[in-house]
Amino acid sequence: MSVKAASVASVTFYLDGHKLRTLSAKNAHNGQLRITIGTAKLRLGAHKLVAKITMVGSPKPAAVTRSLTVVRCASPFVAPRFTG
Repeated sequence: MSVKAASVASVTFYLDGHKLRTLSAKNAHNGQLRITIGTAKLRLGAHKLVAKITMVGSPKPAAVTRSLTVVRCASPFVAPRFTG
């Protein structure tokens, strides 16, 4: 998941309600604040990734939330052919 770094003070990423990482504007690379999730380590099923974005430039810090659902499916099980 990535967020444009323009006018952003910080972004906090959560996966299923657990805090993963907080990135600030100084962590931006090519104008993006980005996090990579290794889906192989997730359990099967749906997982919610949330980015809580704190904007800069207003008297009261404004917060915006963006979410994304990631689904990890089971590998298809192929039964061997009966050979008799």
